[in-house]
This record gives sequence, structure tokens and C-alpha cells, in this order.
Amino acid sequence: MYIQACICSTVFTSGLKLFLKILEKTL
Repeated sequence: MYIQACICSTVFTSGLKLFLKILEKTL
């Protein structure tokens, strides 16, 4: 369960960074 939460948080963080990069390009 701990490993699953770690993977989830890693995916969320990388997804958030990608979203911010796209947002910067759009603005």
C-alpha cells in the first residue's frame, strides 16, 4: 500500500510539472 501511494504521488508530481510547462507555453 505504501509503494502504491509513492507511485501515485510520483505520477501526480510529474503530471503537475507537465501541466505547468504546458500552461507556461500557452500564456
